[in-house]
Amino acid sequence: MSTPIKSTECYFAHDNGYVVFSSANPGYGKLDLWICFIEDENVWSKPINLGKNINTFESESTAVISPDDKYLFYSSNGSIYWVSTGIIEELKPTYHE
Repeated sequence: MSTPIKSTECYFAHDNGYVVFSSANPGYGKLDLWICFIEDENVWSKPINLGKNINTFESESTAVISPDDKYLFYSSNGSIYWVSTGIIEELKPTYHE
């Protein structure tokens, strides 16, 4: 995968439709979680920051999706958190509908 920002710790969706990764690209904190969706002809979309409800002024990393695709688990400043994967659906570009 090649994105226009330096990234680490990538998690690819079970269907390879998106990738969640952490990056120090300017965002909310030291490391933020970002997502890219696969577009037509197998090209990755521009990275989308997962937003201030997940990203803080600290470091968010190590994203993993639960086996049932219902939850996004991640690390933030040494603690583990989880949110509904509905956040991913909300960020999904309209060409995936």
